[in-house]
Amino acid sequence: MTDDKTIREKKTTTQTAPAAGFPTVRYEFITPAFAAEMLAHNTNNRRVRRARVLAYASQMKSGAWHLTHQGVAIGHDGLLYDGQHRLMAVVESGASVWMLVVRGLAPSARAEIDTGDKRVVCDTIRIVDGITHSSQMTGACRVIALVSGDATHRTRAVPIDEHRRIMDEYADGIAAIEAVFHSAVKNITRSPVLAALVFAYNADPDGVVSAAVDLRDGANLAAGDPILALRNSLSAAASRRDEAEGVFFKFKRALAAIDARLRGRKLMRSGTKDGALIGNAVFERYAAVNAAKAT
Repeated sequence: MTDDKTIREKKTTTQTAPAAGFPTVRYEFITPAFAAEMLAHNTNNRRVRRARVLAYASQMKSGAWHLTHQGVAIGHDGLLYDGQHRLMAVVESGASVWMLVVRGLAPSARAEIDTGDKRVVCDTIRIVDGITHSSQMTGACRVIALVSGDATHRTRAVPIDEHRRIMDEYADGIAAIEAVFHSAVKNITRSPVLAALVFAYNADPDGVVSAAVDLRDGANLAAGDPILALRNSLSAAASRRDEAEGVFFKFKRALAAIDARLRGRKLMRSGTKDGALIGNAVFERYAAVNAAKAT
């Protein structure tokens, strides 16, 4: 008598391979010269995202590159189907790394590559580290990494290890602000705004939490209160769908309003001329406080 397990095994072993044969799969040591050779066959791929190349290259240079099941895919026509950003990063960094390389894919496989939902940073932090943050707070950590990084860092995506560093260094502020904004508030819970609250937290924890609560609720705020001015500007920007305001602009505007509240100053209108932070007295004062606490 044949059991179900034996039947399943027979069905598995009797299935025939595709006409073109199965692709080969193995880990290979990718040098800059080897990467350049494969990129020579990158004739028809999606648009290159320079920020991603720089982020990968940074990880490779620092030794933070991790070996995963994702790597390079090459068709049996010899063309590069997947992995252009990784290979460009190898060339950019000058480092040699191990990657999984799949060779011999059918051209029809290209239609299925990178079509699934992308895992975002908050997913990775939750799955790998067991830490759950809202997508807005994870975005706030990214903003802090961008505004506190050097000039080159601001032009590229933020590596996951940098997110972890920010979450560690700003843990108290993140916990406090996330406790206030335990659920999203329309027009208010934007990543640059939450980032400004977290960034200012170490200078005056009680004052920043009070400002966050008032920003959330908007109750009994007198004319001239900087938090009322900030709420009004956030609502106005949302109503006109002002996408021209970049991350640095929004962060700087929010930080200026928070600073005015903490210093007891009145502010009828919340705004800023630009998003420049280097040389800005308000930004550099809070940056110094955070740097001192980190050491």
